[in-house]
Amino acid sequence: MALRSYNFSTVQLIIGVARIGGFGDDGGISIEPSADHIVGTVGADGEPTISRLSDFSETATITLKETSLSNAILETILAAQTLLGGVAYNVPFLMSDVETGEKVSSQQCAIMGLPSVGKASEAGEREWKVWLPVGIPTFAI
Repeated sequence: MALRSYNFSTVQLIIGVARIGGFGDDGGISIEPSADHIVGTVGADGEPTISRLSDFSETATITLKETSLSNAILETILAAQTLLGGVAYNVPFLMSDVETGEKVSSQQCAIMGLPSVGKASEAGEREWKVWLPVGIPTFAI
């Protein structure tokens, strides 16, 4: 069995043409499917059915320090999407882990809204939600 390693600094996030950085203390990116791709049901007579669903969308949660310059980038993209609609959603999304080879990409993404803001004695974090209409995960084998 080979020893494996992990280093968050090899993870890259690009939204549009901007590299996003300045992540929170414990990391910064989680990507969740909006729905299962397969749903199994069993009829009253016990016959099973598998339904393949067509929802391949995903939601990315990006946690940034409140001091990160990337907050302004995401806010600018949100403002453009709010004002322009349509064409402003043609913003590509790419999360890539150089070390493991894992990638998630989408040709379009939508910033779902502004993050909550809190102030305290130490710098806080901002949690951004980004919707990927068709998230395409690529896993290294």
